[in-house]
Amino acid sequence: MFDGLLQNIRAENRIYQMERKDADSQPHRRSDLEAAITNLQLGPLAARVHEILDEHRKALPPAPEQDDEDRVWRLAMHRMDLRQYSISEDTSNPAVSQADADNSSGADQKYVRLELKDPEPDIKKMVDESAPRFELMKAKLGLLMWGLKIFKHEDIERFGPDDWRRRLEEARAVKVTNSDKAMGAQGGPGIVAAVCVRDHWKEMTVDEQAWCVKHVCSEIARDANNWNYIARGQRFDMSADRACAWVVSTLIDKPMSEKVLRRVQDAFVIALTHPTDEVRWYATWGVAEQLWSINHDLTLRCVNAIATEASTISDRQRAEDVKAYHERRPHEEIAAEAANVIRQRFWNARSIADDAYARLDAGDWCGAEANNRIWAILGRVPTEPTTTAAFTRAAQTLVGCWNGDEDDDESRHQRNYDAETGLSQLVQNFVMQARLAWLKWSCSLFSIPWITPRGIFTGSSSAYSVSKITSRTRTISGLYGSFLPIG
Repeated sequence: MFDGLLQNIRAENRIYQMERKDADSQPHRRSDLEAAITNLQLGPLAARVHEILDEHRKALPPAPEQDDEDRVWRLAMHRMDLRQYSISEDTSNPAVSQADADNSSGADQKYVRLELKDPEPDIKKMVDESAPRFELMKAKLGLLMWGLKIFKHEDIERFGPDDWRRRLEEARAVKVTNSDKAMGAQGGPGIVAAVCVRDHWKEMTVDEQAWCVKHVCSEIARDANNWNYIARGQRFDMSADRACAWVVSTLIDKPMSEKVLRRVQDAFVIALTHPTDEVRWYATWGVAEQLWSINHDLTLRCVNAIATEASTISDRQRAEDVKAYHERRPHEEIAAEAANVIRQRFWNARSIADDAYARLDAGDWCGAEANNRIWAILGRVPTEPTTTAAFTRAAQTLVGCWNGDEDDDESRHQRNYDAETGLSQLVQNFVMQARLAWLKWSCSLFSIPWITPRGIFTGSSSAYSVSKITSRTRTISGLYGSFLPIG
């Protein structure tokens, strides 16, 4: 569901993403290094593996001088060494995965169950002492994975969505620790809260609703002022602020006290102006998919707020560009100021100009990025008058960028090529969802011929060479498919 939430604005990014997915689907990815070493002992290399394991054991210091790292290494070698296993008297067949069943050579498979012998006393003591902590971490990671899978509508049969109330109770009982943050398990409660807000709001009690609202808002606000450059560009969908940013727009019209509503409103604007780009995009798609039907005017205000923020950044950045380099303020400082402007003004009547998007410079670096987010919102409502104007503008912006390929002016270095590619994909997605009647008009905007039952429609009279038409039809072929015969 969310593979396309953030556009793959670079073709190579899409290639890398698909390569990772293909690699993760390979059977061996379900195993680790310990399993590989264990399997080596089932063939002619067993003696060599045993020799290597024995050498590693001899290299360790005496047992009284060993620390926990040494004992962990001994435990790993103990698990890897098939000499430390005995044949179990349990002859029942184990549960076999479908993949293993498909790879089996016959229907009547015989299994031998191997049981690991107890490790040496000092290692066993360490294992026993750590068991409760590992069980707790396992439970927290299980909660996180359930929330992620249900939020993304993945593996529904395995991660049953009907189990939501038990998972909610587990989430409410969780206490996040520093070790959870190190393991990436701290996002479980927040993602479960987001799932329950999205899918089970009416089924929850008032107390459960209040807990979910509190966690959704707190997750969004957690890093609301972290404008570190590296942090802003991170991609990490296991972080709960992503899912919470997506669902916060659904809370806007829910009945709640004025105090709680104010907190939801603050979280809503923070999500739109969040330092982390990925959180912004989750919030943007949440607005696009949900807020139109909840509050039409508020959705348009989001559009103009995004445009206002980008224009503010551009204006202040231009003021810095005329200064000596060592006197300029960091871009992060300017971005933080612009975000705070929107956060302070958003809920004040008439403080966000209704024509902010119309005045946005979409060719500017920040304007181009904002334009893509705006297009993601407007693209959901093809019949909206603002969308019609936005489509015209987007098409003209792309043509202007393409024409700029042949220009050699000094402003060319400020072009945002990633945003241009992203805008092209958003326009393609929009047109594929719009009525077929839009195709003729769309082609006229790009000055591109297209096939009709009566021949070739040539579009407007704007000058466009045959060679450029040919190259551009390849670029946006996904937009019109079989309607484009050229190139």
